[in-house]
Amino acid sequence: MKPLGEEAASLLLKGYACSESVLLAFSKHYGIKSELIPRIATAFGGGFGRRGLVCGCVIGALMTIGLKFGRTDTSQSNAEACSAVS
Repeated sequence: MKPLGEEAASLLLKGYACSESVLLAFSKHYGIKSELIPRIATAFGGGFGRRGLVCGCVIGALMTIGLKFGRTDTSQSNAEACSAVS
């Protein structure tokens, strides 16, 4: 597998937004599969819906952290684990 940055750049050149590219590359790296990837990241392209705010690369990375370390219900305390990684 390519280094993650190169993988994300390759996806960007194929037409994916930054948020989609980063989420796809990291999800592949961690073996996370979902039909929602990259759909869930689409609206974040261009800095929150093309508003030029937080970069889509950051959003894609944070989404990946949530997928890898996030919790599935309120009885779990994984929110701290996500904060520690990000």
